[in-house]
Amino acid sequence: MPPTTTIIWPLDDDDDGQGICYGWASSTRLCVAGKFDSNISFESAQDRLRSLPPGPHSPPTILDIPPDRSACNIVYYERYPSESLRFYDMRNDSPVSSAGLDRSLISQLNLAHQIHSLVNGKPVRFHKPTAAVLLRFVATIIRPMLSLVQSLRLPFVSSLLPHSAFGKQLRTRASQVDSLLHGINDLSSEQTARKMPEYAQQYTEFFNELWLILNDITLGCAFGTFLCENNLYLSSLLTPAFKTVFLENLEEVLIWLDSWPAGLKLNTELSRFYSRTFISLVHYWGG
Repeated sequence: MPPTTTIIWPLDDDDDGQGICYGWASSTRLCVAGKFDSNISFESAQDRLRSLPPGPHSPPTILDIPPDRSACNIVYYERYPSESLRFYDMRNDSPVSSAGLDRSLISQLNLAHQIHSLVNGKPVRFHKPTAAVLLRFVATIIRPMLSLVQSLRLPFVSSLLPHSAFGKQLRTRASQVDSLLHGINDLSSEQTARKMPEYAQQYTEFFNELWLILNDITLGCAFGTFLCENNLYLSSLLTPAFKTVFLENLEEVLIWLDSWPAGLKLNTELSRFYSRTFISLVHYWGG
């Protein structure tokens, strides 16, 4: 029994059987990038496909769509334009081929809108997001400041940073800002639609990291503001609990240790000296 042919068809093209279809073909699969109008001849369609600029992908060809499609599996897909920054992808741990889905098909789906535009004489331009342009302007201001900080050589401070939690956080945030500044150049540079999937993935990862940093800053500022505005109430609420746990209970433990705990006969004078010393320190610490 011959294998069933799978036809990958774009949603925004009518599946009416009219017009010449073009795309990519394999032994069991036809990936339709688009179709010509019914008034386009076969020779004219071939000339348009030959005039496409060369690229790393396999060139599209005219497809022989079976007239009887009842025996075919038809799968519809969306042709995402480059400015939408949306694309198809496979997980890294996915098998190379699963139910006819492989990386060559993923590449064809991502190229379909570009090929469709070029065949119909429409210019293919990659419109950079406004956020990428604004980030480049911000980077021109932040980058000199970061370079100035990195140029400062303070051996004493540098030796203390690895042993301080604040220093470790400061170093982590500085490395994140440095990586973000390097990523801005790639986001704001000129890109072609052919590189759209890579650009979109980099764009998403960049703003995910930026979003995490802004979340940390926002939550820190909100928590700090909450503490400053409610310090009296929180102090009156937590002070009795802290006194009970860290002062009264600790003093009771010291007194218990000074009175032969669990039947152990300790050096009375020495234990009393230590007990009274620590009790005095606890009272001094508690105010």
